[in-house]
Amino acid sequence: MKRLVATACLGLAVAGLCARLSSAAFTGSTSIPSNSVTVDKLANYFSVTPLNGTVASGGVDTLALDFGTVASARTFNSVFRVTNVSGASRTAVLTLSNVPQISTVAFSGGGTSVTLAAGASTTVDVTTSSTVAGRGSGTLRLALSGIGWMYRDYSVKIDEAPEAPTVPAVAQKPAGRLDLSWTASTTTTSLAGYDVYRSNGGAYTKLNSAPLTGTSYSDTSTADGTTYTYKLNAVSSGLPLLTSVDSSTVTATADATPPGAPTTVSLVNGGGAGNAYVNAGNASSISVSISPPANSLTTDTVKLTVSNGGNSV
Repeated sequence: MKRLVATACLGLAVAGLCARLSSAAFTGSTSIPSNSVTVDKLANYFSVTPLNGTVASGGVDTLALDFGTVASARTFNSVFRVTNVSGASRTAVLTLSNVPQISTVAFSGGGTSVTLAAGASTTVDVTTSSTVAGRGSGTLRLALSGIGWMYRDYSVKIDEAPEAPTVPAVAQKPAGRLDLSWTASTTTTSLAGYDVYRSNGGAYTKLNSAPLTGTSYSDTSTADGTTYTYKLNAVSSGLPLLTSVDSSTVTATADATPPGAPTTVSLVNGGGAGNAYVNAGNASSISVSISPPANSLTTDTVKLTVSNGGNSV
């Protein structure tokens, strides 16, 4: 009986201890010191302000550049401003990626790196390419020099048209044909070729069905005596189809009428009365004067034949 009582008392004691421990676990409190984390970012060093509202939008974290369709290579000055907002001198670096239609992106002083004193600012200029046409999409990175991960990448989009061909020329040919030639475009990448347009006083009409890959064209669909004006455009390959600005124009008149006979033919340095003869004094070199008919064109040519019996030159 005593052993049973002792065992019961021990059980009650243990139960009481457990109850006290359980109560302490639920009602006690523990104080944990707070931790503070400082996150650095590019905005702590530079601000970005769009200056060309047509091209640039956003700020240091969200800047985007969209140049739309650029008809001919040009420089966009002061696209956006970069300001050093920190309390010390900082160096900003620009890196353009995957946009060959843009030839350079540089700070206004030149170059892709600039050191700015605290509070100082500079602008960014963008020059598009005169050799690469087509649609471009890539990134422009603005970075803090010296910290590899401190940068922002900005979206860049552009549709660059090819450069126009230059110095068109036209020559009159027999049967009313007009032959055009021109200097090639400076665009060498994504260039499909050229379109030729003609006008005889009204709207221009394209003469070729597909872009011409060469730098010449013969117009045989002319009317005798009609004056035509020509212009050219370079066109890009791929999509979207981009067309250059117009070339300068050139004008010519189709001539399908043979010229008349010369009105006079005379030997200028001949011998005898009236310079009528070829003799020993002028046999080595003769000079002939020819008067063309009144309706002659400057492009008409004259064929002169000098004969002596069965021999002629």
